[in-house]
Amino acid sequence: MLKQVMSNGRVVHGEVDVTNLGSQDKRQLMESILKVVEQDNEKFLMRIRDRTDRVGIEIPKIEVRFQQLSVEGDAYVGTRALPTLLNSTMNTIEV
Repeated sequence: MLKQVMSNGRVVHGEVDVTNLGSQDKRQLMESILKVVEQDNEKFLMRIRDRTDRVGIEIPKIEVRFQQLSVEGDAYVGTRALPTLLNSTMNTIEV
């Protein structure tokens, strides 16, 4: 659906077949879509989410796995874990 405001202020809604659009019409359609995205990105994303939920499309998920990975770090407990000037200085000196 494409919304168009006429010169008399009347709003006209029309159905658009994107396969039969000319280059000027495609550009105008993309500009109107991008304008909506720039105005309220969250609203646009929620509309897309609602559409995919209605149709039953499952959005692909990305999963990252690591093998033979080890992580090492220093952890302080108690009052030593508080980020005070004294504790930060002592932690830096000990390393």
